[in-house]
Amino acid sequence: MLNLETNTHRSTHLRDIANAPEAFREKLEKIRLGARLGRLDMPISDEAVAHLARACPNLKNLHLDGAVLITGTCIPSVLTSCPDLTSLSITGHDRRLGSLDLDHLTPLAEDPVISVSAPKLKNLDLRRAIISPAEKYREVLKAVTRPVGRKNKLEVHFTHPTAHWEKTFKNGKEKQQRTPGGRENFEAMQDLLAMRLDAKREDDEYSETKSELSVLIHSMD
Repeated sequence: MLNLETNTHRSTHLRDIANAPEAFREKLEKIRLGARLGRLDMPISDEAVAHLARACPNLKNLHLDGAVLITGTCIPSVLTSCPDLTSLSITGHDRRLGSLDLDHLTPLAEDPVISVSAPKLKNLDLRRAIISPAEKYREVLKAVTRPVGRKNKLEVHFTHPTAHWEKTFKNGKEKQQRTPGGRENFEAMQDLLAMRLDAKREDDEYSETKSELSVLIHSMD
C-alpha cells in the first residue's frame, strides 16, 4: 500500500503519477492533495483527475482539497474506475469557492451505472466546492444519497456557497442542521479550531520536509 500526501499540486503532476510504472500505480490506495483549511488554489483539471483514477484502480481514498477548478465532470470516471473507493473529497478552501456544478452530480442519482459504482463509497466531501445556485442543492444531494446499491450508506458534506453553514446528507435526508448558539455551535467551533490547528501543523511539517509524493516521483527517475 502506498499513500501520497502533499499541499500543492498541478495537473502535470497528476499525469506524472498516471504515467508511472504499473506496479507503482496498483499499490496506490490513498492520495491526499491540497488543503481545505488553507489559502492556496490547487489548479488541477477534471481531465487530469479522471486520467489519474483510470490509472490507479485500487484507490480507496482520494482527497482533492483546494481543487477550485474542478467542475465535477470527473466524478463518474472516478467512481467507475475505482470500485474500492470509500472516501472522495473535492473541496474549495477558506479564501475561494470551487467550481463544482450540481448538475454534474445528478448521474450519481439518475444513471443506473454510475449510481451503483464504487459500492463501498461512504463519504463524499464537497465543502466549499459547489458554486451552483443554492436553491438546487437540497434536492440534488438528497437524491445522490438515496440509491441503495452501495454497501455503505453514502454521506455527503456540503457548505452553502453564500451563507457558509454546513450540512450533511444521508439516506436521502438532511442528517443534521447546525443552529446558532447552544452546545452544538460550541462543539462545531471546537471542531473547527482543532481542524485549523491540524492544518497548521501539516503546513509546518510540509515546510520542513520534502513531501512523500516528491520523494516517490523522484525515486522513479
